[in-house]
Amino acid sequence: MHGLGRTPITCTDSRGFVVNWLLIPFLDDAVRLHEGGTPAKRSTSCCAPAPAP
Repeated sequence: MHGLGRTPITCTDSRGFVVNWLLIPFLDDAVRLHEGGTPAKRSTSCCAPAPAP
């Protein structure tokens, strides 16, 4: 994996991929903001992830 530029992580055994487990809540928030009438530019800036430490 390291040769591909990827870092493997250890997680509990469950269905799906970790990226989906992390991404879906962000997408749900984006849909709620859109449905609530929040302008796209504002919704994008408020949902941006914080920089990694």
